Amino acid sequence: MALAASVAAAWVALDQITKTIVLRTIDEGEVVPVFWTLQLGVFYNSGVAFSLGRGSGAAVAPLALAVVVAVVFVGRHLRGRLAGLVLGMVIGGAIGNLVDRLLRDHDGAVVDFIDLQWFPVFNVADIGVVCGGIALGLLSLRDDRPAPPSPPEPEPEPELGSDVRPGNQVTR
Repeated sequence: MALAASVAAAWVALDQITKTIVLRTIDEGEVVPVFWTLQLGVFYNSGVAFSLGRGSGAAVAPLALAVVVAVVFVGRHLRGRLAGLVLGMVIGGAIGNLVDRLLRDHDGAVVDFIDLQWFPVFNVADIGVVCGGIALGLLSLRDDRPAPPSPPEPEPEPELGSDVRPGNQVTR
């Protein structure tokens, strides 16, 4: 769980730093083309991921907290660095958006700024929740239990015409 906690803390920091940079450098309504269809802008999302459930910002905060608790509970049995990484992504993403809802003055909305123009607008926290959640689901399907021991191999049958006696080797 130490790796998951470290990744979560780094993910929250990255999410909040990128949101702060965007809020300080891009005016609301301004669009900054980056590459191909990628553009940056300031958008406020009062719903859940991908702007679903708009206007439900106050109700989403307890839901986000429940998601963090559920992910920690479900992820307890997963082992390995990959599991720690994806757990941290999901937890960090959920906390990153929760920080927006509780501490930024946007009426319970999160700041979204990554706009591909063919996909809903999102942020770094959303990347952690969605990509980490998918990876977490796939990891939970993997069976890491050790294989049951194989049955012992049977003793070879003595050849016909050989003399087998207890304590003696096979003779012809």
